[in-house]
Amino acid sequence: MTRTLSASALLFALGALGSACSSNSDSTSEACSSYVKALRAYNERCSSGSSLSGDRWIQLEARYKLACDASLALPGTGIDSQFVGKCSDAMKGAACGSSALPECTTPAGKLADGAACSSSEQCQSTYCDSAGSATGCGTCGKTVAIGGACGGGDRCVRGSNCVGGTCTAPTYGAVGAACDATKALYCANGLSCDGASKTCKALPGVGEPCPSFICATGLTCDFTAKTCFAPSKVGAGQPCGGTTKNVCDAGLTCKSNVCAIVTWVKPGGDCSAAGTQCEHGSCLTTTTKLCPKLIPDGGACTSGKPEDGVCDDLASCVNGKCLLSGSNRCG
Repeated sequence: MTRTLSASALLFALGALGSACSSNSDSTSEACSSYVKALRAYNERCSSGSSLSGDRWIQLEARYKLACDASLALPGTGIDSQFVGKCSDAMKGAACGSSALPECTTPAGKLADGAACSSSEQCQSTYCDSAGSATGCGTCGKTVAIGGACGGGDRCVRGSNCVGGTCTAPTYGAVGAACDATKALYCANGLSCDGASKTCKALPGVGEPCPSFICATGLTCDFTAKTCFAPSKVGAGQPCGGTTKNVCDAGLTCKSNVCAIVTWVKPGGDCSAAGTQCEHGSCLTTTTKLCPKLIPDGGACTSGKPEDGVCDDLASCVNGKCLLSGSNRCG
């Protein structure tokens, strides 16, 4: 198991830290801004040719700041500017691949068990139980401490997993340490678990085998030869993918093994041509071949029906209305 930061789904990554601000100070605002910039840098460093253009990033950053501002008034949130700053710094040196960073594990909140909540970051127990709630609101619930019995509907305290019926704190070993996910034994950031020996080892470098298709930061695994190589970033019109060992620059996409400029289509626009992507949602290829309309925050929505429109970035359809991340107030 490689222990790195997952940013494969950009909007979900942004949304997960949508409430990562907890005061009205300038330092908190600056910390939130630094976080989204660090996430952008990670995405551009680790993606094999990010298709997100500079303009699209500007849209995302603006929405992120709105979500961050909306979260400032969340009652009891335990997240502050110091936490956001540490998470941002950790992201800058994170290896590419998967999983989460310990510096980005959110702290406990201030609300007691039974208090109304919309986010686990508000609760002392670090658990907001909103299962089955149409409104996204729930109550702060109890968690099982490390060493306690778990199973069924029990939830282990944050920072631990239910392993063999017991809440267990995971360990993250150095090179040579034992690793076994069934025992909550993982490898430190930038290392991988060797399946044969079940020990932690460094990620493979240039020319080294990559049976798990994961390489050291900045390298890519050749799916055919199953060895790591250093890809070259190329511009529009240049060959990419296949056997070229090239990846496209940011703002481009690899179409038919050639780097092409992505044409971003606004809501309601024609997205039938090759190389086009909708700014919001996915092209309605089976019906209108248009990009879905954009529903503003607070607008009526129908979950799971993009043909009726989609909510803006960092918003989701909650109880029939588009709700910006961090803006749900409960109780």
